[in-house]
Amino acid sequence: MVQLGWFEDVSPELIARQFDTNLFGAMRVTRAILPIMRHQSSGHIFAISSIGSMVSSAGGSIYSASKFASEGWMEGLSKELKPLGITATIVQPGFFRTDFLDRSSLRYGDRDVEDYREQFDKFKSFLDSMNHTQIGDPAKLATALIQISEMTHPPLRFCAGSDAHERVIEKARAILSEAGRLRDLSRSTDGP
Repeated sequence: MVQLGWFEDVSPELIARQFDTNLFGAMRVTRAILPIMRHQSSGHIFAISSIGSMVSSAGGSIYSASKFASEGWMEGLSKELKPLGITATIVQPGFFRTDFLDRSSLRYGDRDVEDYREQFDKFKSFLDSMNHTQIGDPAKLATALIQISEMTHPPLRFCAGSDAHERVIEKARAILSEAGRLRDLSRSTDGP
């Protein structure tokens, strides 16, 4: 289940459920398969994340938080597993033509804070208009993942889809720009 909606509109129970699915569920599955991979000294874990793990947006803060957490865990885990011959790739899909935006997989907040209603309505209308018209093709993603699985040096991260690729590049540029702008202030916090 994908939990969307403004933070204050989403109850703690729904937030916990999103983390249980996106983070703790992935951890449980990974924990179950790792003994086999360790025994064979090989394997490749594909963690299906989201472009939301790199770039969060209004209405996606809870979903993105769970994906950011998953990505942090997988990044560290990949370094733990590399000496054992096991690789990991975090897949960050953009919008793919699936049921992702359907009511069957999408949930909005269970509260209604009036101050967010206008923004929320625009957000929901945008998502409704994209349902089943997304740019990404799931079959082509499967082909790309097979190619990655056959690489001698597979990537830690793979942003899937031109929309995801654009957003990652945009975010990387923004991070570099901000870090450069604040370089002196950052260095001013060093001790003697």
